[in-house]
Amino acid sequence: MNITRVSTVALGLPYEMGGPKPQFAGRTREVLDLLLVRVDTDAGITGWGEAFGYAVWPSTRTAIDKVIAPLAVGRDAGDIAGLMLDLQKKFHLIGRTGPVVYGLSGLDIALWDIAGKAAGNRPRCPRTRACCATVTSSSLRKMRPPRRATAIARSSCTKSRCRKFAPGEPPLTRP
Repeated sequence: MNITRVSTVALGLPYEMGGPKPQFAGRTREVLDLLLVRVDTDAGITGWGEAFGYAVWPSTRTAIDKVIAPLAVGRDAGDIAGLMLDLQKKFHLIGRTGPVVYGLSGLDIALWDIAGKAAGNRPRCPRTRACCATVTSSSLRKMRPPRRATAIARSSCTKSRCRKFAPGEPPLTRP
């Protein structure tokens, strides 16, 4: 399964945080800026990732479109570790932070999304355990953030069974 296209989608989501809006890069943040990375494969599977960037998302977008995407297209989407190591070595002179690294992160997330979809994994609703398009957070609200993140990360779904936790760990819906 080879990568046929890497593209970006910029989003500006309005948000309210119940207090004064924070300042970032000398400006009041009226929207939450996100840069999504879309990776398409010849198998018809599309993966999505998010490239961190806040105020520098235009630079991250340029890094993905002009530097990262040309080197990723045509490569095996299933060899995530090999591809990411190769790209990190090629970009090592750029540094370990900034737009190129943010773009690599978005690509990495999108490739893992593809790997999960190719394996038939789908998210499960934590309350009903039914497969769903997205994991809802309504039953997770009472959990503290670290435990909530751990619960979501450890849940996985296959067509035949759902593995939730290692032995001795609490159920996902426990408050």
